[in-house]
Amino acid sequence: MPAQVDGKSLEVQDTLAHRSGSLPIQVLLFTSLVSMLGNQLTGLAVPWFVLETTGSASKTGITAAVTVIPVIIATFFGGALVDRTGYRGLSVFSDLASAVTLAAVPLFYLTTGLSFPGLLVLMFLGAIFDAPGSTARQAMIPQLAQRSGIPLERINANFGMIAAVSSLFAAPLAALLIAWLGPINVLWFNAGTFVLSGLAVYGLIPVLELAEASGESFMTDVRIGLRYVADNHLIRTIILAALVINMLFAPLFGVAIPYFANQELQSVRALGIMLGGEGLGALTGSFLYGRLCGRFGRRTFLLAAMLLLTLPILPLALLPNQWLATGLLALIGLGSGLVNPMLGTFLQITTPAHLLGRVTGLIRAGAMVATPVGLLLGGTMIAVLNLPGSILLIGSVMAVVLLALWRNRSLYELDREIETE
Repeated sequence: MPAQVDGKSLEVQDTLAHRSGSLPIQVLLFTSLVSMLGNQLTGLAVPWFVLETTGSASKTGITAAVTVIPVIIATFFGGALVDRTGYRGLSVFSDLASAVTLAAVPLFYLTTGLSFPGLLVLMFLGAIFDAPGSTARQAMIPQLAQRSGIPLERINANFGMIAAVSSLFAAPLAALLIAWLGPINVLWFNAGTFVLSGLAVYGLIPVLELAEASGESFMTDVRIGLRYVADNHLIRTIILAALVINMLFAPLFGVAIPYFANQELQSVRALGIMLGGEGLGALTGSFLYGRLCGRFGRRTFLLAAMLLLTLPILPLALLPNQWLATGLLALIGLGSGLVNPMLGTFLQITTPAHLLGRVTGLIRAGAMVATPVGLLLGGTMIAVLNLPGSILLIGSVMAVVLLALWRNRSLYELDREIETE
């Protein structure tokens, strides 16, 4: 009888330990959602504030550019900063710095006044501080997963789901809040959410182990990260594929689909429905990846996701009706929802802990660079090839990427990782 009681006690202790270990993961998911929503709220509220206060479209565009360029720079170099400092501390600092720069906009505007150059400085600083924090949150995942006993795939699938939810609902939420509270009060609200996020990370996520310092200079650490990516065939393959995909999907969703809705369907409502279909597909894909990933090899999942990202593009070149186009975009979203959490998992299982921040930062920065380049090419493609020809070209290049990944033998290493886990 005592043995039975002891057994139950041990079971209860294991359950409590698991719940306690999973709490930091839940906090990290929550704060990441808050950060994603906050950044998207800022991306709409600040331009609206500029339009309301200046009435200048050119100043609005300059403000948007000032928030994009420093993010690319900070993400590229911030990975080395993440690897040299504490993950939790950098995440908290990033959230609080974002809160201060956001709150300073309405504070100065309502008191001493805020010049346009002053606004640009605040937006620049906010963007610089935010990028390393986002990388630091991603770098926490492997250690927190190990402590909680939750598979990396499940955690990354949940991150994919909150990214899809944020993408789906951030713009409508921002519009409602701006209409209800006005852009000034939305900025106050947004600053408060960043404070909440920083306090949650500080209070509920433990201090994590940090790799021993390299003893090298900061720029040497950056070069070490670049050299590791260049020398690792598997990670190099994944990063190059991600860059090409981002460069192709930027003109598809940023130029071709809006052009299709405007010129062929002549309906902004149709654009919203089609992009909503893609977002729901991404949410579904992330959910399915978390539930099915253990049943198939990672290489199989990657190729299946690439197939979903590629095949629906070709029928879009026929310029189908709104609902068929929505269904095709939902399939593309499904593939995106599968591949994005998978990419995070791949990097986490193949990258040494002391380089994870740098590798994560490099791939995020590369994606950010690829997106504006793709958008610039999109308009030229449509002008030269027309809309069907542009979509057909995008689909054809995606098919080449799919074929290259299928033939790439380094991807078999992903399944060998399963055998050794």
